Amino acid sequence: AAPAVAQQTQKPEQLVKYRQSAYSLVGWHFGAMAAAVQGKIPYEKDSFARYAGRVAVLAPMAADGFVAQSLTPNSKAKAEIWTDNAEFDRLMQNFVQKTAALNEASKSGDLAKIRPAFQEAGQSCKACHDKFKKD
Repeated sequence: AAPAVAQQTQKPEQLVKYRQSAYSLVGWHFGAMAAAVQGKIPYEKDSFARYAGRVAVLAPMAADGFVAQSLTPNSKAKAEIWTDNAEFDRLMQNFVQKTAALNEASKSGDLAKIRPAFQEAGQSCKACHDKFKKD
């Protein structure tokens, strides 16, 4: 749930921009990590760990932008986020947990441990997108 201050002070357009910004950053870092996991770019332990750490920080921040009635024409969020809020919260919490686990795995520098954690984090994104994001 978003902090009370966001609910009271932010216009819907600002909340949409906030969460879209957070997800843009998550997507950028996930893309870089995916390329390394897939062998498209060289795996660099320190860079990967930095990206995983950033995603772990951004994941809970993204949820702060989901305040009731923060739908605008630019939003890709479905109204079901608020009508099925328990499921949305569950999926968001899973995203937060899986990105935290990826962050921990990334500290090992061992791709054999990182790959499954990366896949689980990616699946947590997809699960929420499939249900609560417009195409």
